[in-house]
Amino acid sequence: MGRFASFLHSLEQAVSPAELKSRFMDRAGEALGSEVQALYFFGSQGDCFEEIHLRGIRESFVFEYEELRREGEPGFELLIRSRQPISDAKVYPGRRWKNSALYRLNGKYRMRHYLCSPILRQGRVIGMLSLGRSSEVAAFDRRDGLRAEAISRIFAERLLEVSGRDSQAEFPSSHSMETARLRAARALLRADLGRLEDEARSLPPEEAALWWQGLAANQVAPIDFFDRGSKRYVLLPLNGPGSDTVAARPLTAREREIVGRVAAGDANKVIAFDLGLSVSTVASHLASAMAKLGLVSRVQLVEKFIGRKPS
Repeated sequence: MGRFASFLHSLEQAVSPAELKSRFMDRAGEALGSEVQALYFFGSQGDCFEEIHLRGIRESFVFEYEELRREGEPGFELLIRSRQPISDAKVYPGRRWKNSALYRLNGKYRMRHYLCSPILRQGRVIGMLSLGRSSEVAAFDRRDGLRAEAISRIFAERLLEVSGRDSQAEFPSSHSMETARLRAARALLRADLGRLEDEARSLPPEEAALWWQGLAANQVAPIDFFDRGSKRYVLLPLNGPGSDTVAARPLTAREREIVGRVAAGDANKVIAFDLGLSVSTVASHLASAMAKLGLVSRVQLVEKFIGRKPS
C-alpha cells in the first residue's frame, strides 16, 4: 500500500473527531509532500474560524491571513463559491501569483505554494484543509488537487460518522482541542482590535496599581502577548489580583512563563524546544505551578486563566 492510500485508510479508521484531525495533521505532510498542514473549521454564524490546527507554520500566520481574508482575498472567496480545491496557480495564473499580497505573506513564512480544499457537510463549507510547500519549483498540480479532494470527501464523511460518539476513552485529546479553540479565539481577537479599543474603558488608578503589583509579585500570569504596529498587547486573566484565582504561593519566573505558554495552548515539547529545556523539566515546573494554583489538569488551567470554559 502506497503512502497516499495508507493515509486515506488511516482517516477511514479514525473513531473520533479528535483522532481524525490528529491523523490528518500527523500524516498529511508525508502523504502529500507538504511542509505545512492546517485544518480550519468555521463557526455556525458564518465564516469566522472557530477551530484551527496548525503544523509547520507559526501561529502568527493565521492572524495576518485573517486580516488579508477580511479584505477580500480572492482565493478564499473562490473556495467558498466553487466548493472545489484551489491552489495558487488556479487563483493567480501566470505572474499574478508573485505579484499578489498572499504571495508576499506566504513568502514571509517561507511558503511558496499552497493548496486548499473545502470540507463539506450537506453542501455547505464547514471548514477547509490547507497544505503548503516551501520550494519555489514544487507547485501543486492537478493530481495534488484530486488527492486533496479525495481527502476532503473522506474527512467529511468520517467526521459526520464519528461526531456523535463519545470516544474520549479511546482517544483522549482534550488538550489539542482546547489549543485549537484558543488559536481561533486569539485570531478573532487580533482581527477585531479596532472595535475592542473603541469600546475599552480605562482602569481606575487603584485597580491598575493592583494589576502591576500582581504582575511584579508573580501572582498574575499573562495568557499571551503580541505586537501590532508600535503597540504591545498583553492578555491577562479576567480575575485579577485579590480574587480567588491568585495563587496562595507566588509562582517562580520560570513557572509563570510555562503556565502562560500552556494557557496559550502550547504543548510541553514546543515549550521545551523554545526554552532550551528537557520535556521532563517543563513537566516538573508545570506540576509545581499547578499544585500552587490548586489545579489538576491542563484544561482546568486553561479555564482558570481564560476565565470561562471553552464552548
